[in-house]
Amino acid sequence: MTRSRLPLSLAAAAGAGTLASLAVVVVLTRRSIRPLAQALDTQRRFVADVSHELRAPLTILHTRAQLVAREAVATGQVDLAAEASRLADDTRALRDVIDDLLESATTIHPGSRGGVVDLASVVDEVRRSMAGIAEAGEVELTVDRREGAFDVWGSGSALRRALVALVDNALAHQKPGGTVVLRLSGSARDVSVAVVDDGYGLDANAVGSLFTRFTTGEDITETVERRSHGIGLALVREIARSHGGDVRFTETPGGGATFTLTLPALR
Repeated sequence: MTRSRLPLSLAAAAGAGTLASLAVVVVLTRRSIRPLAQALDTQRRFVADVSHELRAPLTILHTRAQLVAREAVATGQVDLAAEASRLADDTRALRDVIDDLLESATTIHPGSRGGVVDLASVVDEVRRSMAGIAEAGEVELTVDRREGAFDVWGSGSALRRALVALVDNALAHQKPGGTVVLRLSGSARDVSVAVVDDGYGLDANAVGSLFTRFTTGEDITETVERRSHGIGLALVREIARSHGGDVRFTETPGGGATFTLTLPALR
């Protein structure tokens, strides 16, 4: 009788041990997740607070830029009017970035808002915005637009940030007298923008981790003095993938780098 009960006792003990182990795992998991949830909540509040506080001064700056542009037009200062107009465009784009950050921090599904985006118009805006930096570095910044439709679905401000980051990266690795081209092409399946430079290229040791956050190579920067934090390209990939697309790197024939942002075409 005692022998017949022994297997049952062992099975019961094993089951109790398993349940105890699962209980410990559940408790430890909850304890480990709680600080992460608190950290994410703190981060979300910080982003929301900072975004909210930046909106007012950006609105003021944007209004002042518009007033300067109007005054310059009224007084016949054509060059100043054009520069003030570009400044107003940049402040509006920055305000859109702040709005996106605020939306991401205050909605359950960040980035859920979207619409039809004409990527050709975004490319033109980016070229105008970055023209001053290119000129300062004696770099020619041009747009090569192929035939096709360039409408995609998503956030225009987010896609603009991605392209600005790619152009900024190209200018940072470009030499005076060089060229950066935004090559836009579209098909029934997808729309792509290739940012092509004939500059110094990229550090070979960093190519494998180009899109990893906080990874930097040996920057050779002639056009603008800056410090790379290894965030820009990672953000570009995040934006691309959140839109159902991606970004890839290839070497430019003859020297330099090409980054191609590809997105699904709007059907």
